[in-house]
Amino acid sequence: MNKLFIYYSHSGNGDLIADILKQKGYDIIKIIPKHRLPKNFFLSMMVGGFLAGIKHKSKLNNINVDFSQYQKIIIGS
Repeated sequence: MNKLFIYYSHSGNGDLIADILKQKGYDIIKIIPKHRLPKNFFLSMMVGGFLAGIKHKSKLNNINVDFSQYQKIIIGS
């Protein structure tokens, strides 16, 4: 069975889960926004909250995947 884990990780915790799932046979795709939030927790919450409040939609780097080839897909953040 083809399995996929697609995720976004700001703090790096999602990368730990991705490593575990990769060992279990999952293909891994990390979503990377073109413009990243600041690494400082307080600033990232302020900027992210403001952008969410004004309904800003972040642009993502291209992901070229045929999702129809996967029987199981997990999405995480």
